[in-house]
Amino acid sequence: MTVMVLGEFPPPLVSLTSLPLPSGNGSSLPQFNLNLPPLNIAILEIILHLISPFLGRFFFQQTFSAQRAFPLNPIVANANSFGQLNEILTMDFAFSTVELKDDTIIVVLGASGDLAKKKTFPALFGLFRNKFLPKDIKIVGYARTKMDTEEYLKRVRSYIKIPTKEIEDQLDQFCKMCTYVSGQYDQDDSFIGLNKHLEEIEDKRQSKEQNRVFYMALPPSVFITVSEQLKRNCYPRSGLARIIVEKPFGKDLQSSRDLQKALEPNWKEDEIFRIDHYLGKEMVKNILILRFGNEFFNATWNRHHIDNVQITFKEPFGTEGRGGYFDEFGIIRDVMQNHLLQVLTLLAMERPISFSSEDIRDEKVRVLRAMDPIEPKNVIIGQYGRSLDGSKPGYLEDDTVPKESRCPTFCAMVAYIKNERWDGVPFILKAGKALNEQKTEVRIQFKDVTSGIFKDIPRNELVIRVQPNESVYIKMNSKLPGLSMQTVVTELDLTYRRRFSDLKIPEAYESLILDAFKGDHSNFVRDDELDASWRMFSPLLHYLDDNKEIIPMEYPYGSRGPAVLDDFTASYGYKFSDAAGYQWPVTTSAPNRLFTWGTEMTYCTPYLLQLGLTKSKTSLVWIAGPLSGLIIQPLIGVIADRSRSKWGRRRPFMIFGSFVVAFCLLVLGWTTEIVGLFVKDPEKAKNGTIALAVLSIYAVDFSINVVQACCRGLIVDTLPIPSQQAGSAWAGRMSAIGQLFAYVVGAIDTVGIFGTIIGDTQFKQMTVIAAFSLVVAVAITSYSVKERVLISARDDGSAGAIQVLSQLFKTTFELPPRIQAICWAQFWAWIGWFPFLFYSTTWVGETYFRYEVPKDDMDKATDMLGEVGRVGSLSLTVFSAITFLSSVLLPFCILPPDTKRTRFTARPPPGFAAILKYLTAIRPDLQTAWLISQIMFAATMIFAPLAQSRAFATFLVAVCGIPWAISGWAPFAFMGVEINKLTMGGGYSPAIPSSRSGVTMITSASLRNSAADTELDVLRLNHRDSFDSDTDEEEHSSNIPSTGELAGIYLGVLNVYTTLPQFVGTFISWIVFSILEPGAAPAPDNAENTTDTHWMNLDKDRFNAISICLFIGAISALIAAEATRRLRYVL
Repeated sequence: MTVMVLGEFPPPLVSLTSLPLPSGNGSSLPQFNLNLPPLNIAILEIILHLISPFLGRFFFQQTFSAQRAFPLNPIVANANSFGQLNEILTMDFAFSTVELKDDTIIVVLGASGDLAKKKTFPALFGLFRNKFLPKDIKIVGYARTKMDTEEYLKRVRSYIKIPTKEIEDQLDQFCKMCTYVSGQYDQDDSFIGLNKHLEEIEDKRQSKEQNRVFYMALPPSVFITVSEQLKRNCYPRSGLARIIVEKPFGKDLQSSRDLQKALEPNWKEDEIFRIDHYLGKEMVKNILILRFGNEFFNATWNRHHIDNVQITFKEPFGTEGRGGYFDEFGIIRDVMQNHLLQVLTLLAMERPISFSSEDIRDEKVRVLRAMDPIEPKNVIIGQYGRSLDGSKPGYLEDDTVPKESRCPTFCAMVAYIKNERWDGVPFILKAGKALNEQKTEVRIQFKDVTSGIFKDIPRNELVIRVQPNESVYIKMNSKLPGLSMQTVVTELDLTYRRRFSDLKIPEAYESLILDAFKGDHSNFVRDDELDASWRMFSPLLHYLDDNKEIIPMEYPYGSRGPAVLDDFTASYGYKFSDAAGYQWPVTTSAPNRLFTWGTEMTYCTPYLLQLGLTKSKTSLVWIAGPLSGLIIQPLIGVIADRSRSKWGRRRPFMIFGSFVVAFCLLVLGWTTEIVGLFVKDPEKAKNGTIALAVLSIYAVDFSINVVQACCRGLIVDTLPIPSQQAGSAWAGRMSAIGQLFAYVVGAIDTVGIFGTIIGDTQFKQMTVIAAFSLVVAVAITSYSVKERVLISARDDGSAGAIQVLSQLFKTTFELPPRIQAICWAQFWAWIGWFPFLFYSTTWVGETYFRYEVPKDDMDKATDMLGEVGRVGSLSLTVFSAITFLSSVLLPFCILPPDTKRTRFTARPPPGFAAILKYLTAIRPDLQTAWLISQIMFAATMIFAPLAQSRAFATFLVAVCGIPWAISGWAPFAFMGVEINKLTMGGGYSPAIPSSRSGVTMITSASLRNSAADTELDVLRLNHRDSFDSDTDEEEHSSNIPSTGELAGIYLGVLNVYTTLPQFVGTFISWIVFSILEPGAAPAPDNAENTTDTHWMNLDKDRFNAISICLFIGAISALIAAEATRRLRYVL
């Protein structure tokens, strides 16, 4: 039943004989009875309707139910006459809506404190500048600090930024309104002195009404005492009084109620304004307009369409010396119980009857009452440690923090609302300090598209960015322009700084202080609302406080939070935006990069031999590969990690490197012509040609490593952990395509097909094609990939190359155990792969011409270099075809490196579905597949010295396509997972102990999703095992730059372990060539004599040195297999 006073004559709605009046905290008071005869009651009801127009300006509406009634003082229960009732009604409702205009004093208690300095006085000055403060207002500061008015005004000036002369003049006017009184917070004499000062100000005005606003910028410990003193000694004789109270409003339900009980005798509810400054933020206030002012949201704003809601609060800084204060409350009390919960209620509330403060707060309270207390199983907590580079201290290193503190600095939790609209929808709240960025946002994720034609399309999302860069955008699916029906994720974006560039967004405190002057309670917390919120959080807080064995999970300063965070959110239905759409453009440059490698590996060795180098010297030339990889990849990785270019961290280096590669390839193809322009002497020209060719190869190798490092970094940066194997597999596929393309082109007679337009030899045309294709591919990748731009305040970017290399050196020797194990497996594997990649073409060609081609036929050859290249390319074409097929099919047959984390569902081509369905049941994991590939390569290359025909040599090379495909993605997939785990705050395996002593992790199977998700073991809370020792484990700390992404530095380290074995392989090859083929026949006078065969070993009675190198590589592959096997046991 409802009583409405709207200025009309409504029909009778309620009898006054029995009227229940709930109290301020929501519990109903006993019913009161006016004990009047029925006739008198009827007369009173008629009179109430008649006078309603005069009360209409107060616009109040009240539901007499278990919900809160209109804010009547309990003395209404004793009213036994209409006069008393009318007086009470008028008094209570008038105060709640009256705007304070003239003759008002605002008293800032705690005027010398941090809150007054950073928020209160800047907000008051902002209101003054924009002429929103009441006329002739006076601002009185009160604090324990003893100082005169002059010193106080000097402090006030220091609180305000003065960018212009106009603002300086306004600040002078503002300071004339300010005075100061010092005193204690618990002494009557001090507050009597304050009141005397206020009366002196009021007496000068000679006004009938004197309004006072008391702003309590004070610690909670003095709330009750100060509120009592203000009521007893400083309450105005006439006019209105209001008290603004800062959070925290207690530490739990009981302390909150104690505070409320202390306020109730002195201050009425409509006089109290409890500030939660998030309710004053522009985007939070905009939630109601977005929801109820846009009809297209109304139909989908429910459990039938919304899958989950995330509310995130992230700060990039720690406690920074304020840990003692923070430790008393923690992140749950400091942020989640108030800021995030307020946002949740605005998102979930029903449409209010009006925009009046009571109607809005009524709906918010209904939401809170529909929520059960937070369950510990739906919570993870963390505490930040030292940053990975050691530059930022951990929470426990703050001198103001107790050394054994278990206070969480990070928390993620899930809450449910049990009503018709939201039943079953998880509201995921996340808050943390010392994270990787500053951000507060709401992310509403809608359900999957159910239509069969869009099985894997990404979910729609509505994102409300509260701060910084206020914005609202909708992630939606659209058709990619073109002839296909390919979909692409795009955004409908409202960014405030672009759309409303001419408007200033007010500060939250400005908005709330102005609301307090207006008497508008809409954005302030009501007592029953506060009670309901503490009812939700107090059981969890007591559980965490009482169970001393619960230890927050440690995460590095500057990371995204605890490592289990992604698993936690995924277990409640949240799906990361599908990054599979980015896998193709991310890896687009891979095929053309490998085309360049293929050209180099196919033609450069015989090209250098043809120029007159011996095989032993040629082997030394190939130090360029490992040398460039050792220096350039890690160096570029670290530099790119720190790059703040607006174009991204990787793409500028990719583009620059690709142009350098293209230029050097063209120089390599035309070395003889270039040298001939400057040197006419044949002997000097020959030496100059060799020198320029070697220099060009070095330049190509160094610059291609720039491109490769950035391409690999893009994969790790762009794709989440569940897609790391898919991304690496796509890179492997693209690489195989590039190699296949290179070898196919190399195997055909391009001069015969294209003529001499792009070169008169096969080698020249290959360099042109390689240069052009690389530039185009890098351009496509750079245009297609949306790369994150680094914004960091922790790194000044002044580190030079020496410091970067020094940091890399330290990192290499301080690797996490699993990354170290991956690197060792890669080290031994690449000792085997080096001779295969650089000499297999020449080996197949030599085998063919050695055993199968008569000498007369060789004399007829017009381009011996091209002939050897085409024979070798044919074998490598088969090799690349097998590599490509393996890279396409094997990912469907192999489990990802972290099966429990991935939510990726492989969708193979229909023709292979039946076979792969059988293989799914027996498919190995990626580690086992990598181990088998090492053994397969070793078993193949052991037979290299026995090859005496092109067919057998080609067969051996082709079989190696399978292990090469796996080697192309396995180590990078493992590294991608490990890097992302480190970025998010460390390991996540239940078997991994925390860096804090005696800590193990427990799992919970109580997941939101049923069948499909119950296989996920999600870490909830860390518990100290009573059987663990009390000794501290040494905390792993390495000097690695932490910007939230570590791809460059760790992939650089992996590259070190890829390039060092190439030095070993080069040294082994040099020894073998020096012993078995110590010299070569004299070089021809013409460095480009295309019919000469002196540079090949065609003596059937001598050992083929290349086959011996391949055999030694097979032995190394067996060692790599053992290292891969041991990886399984490294934690």
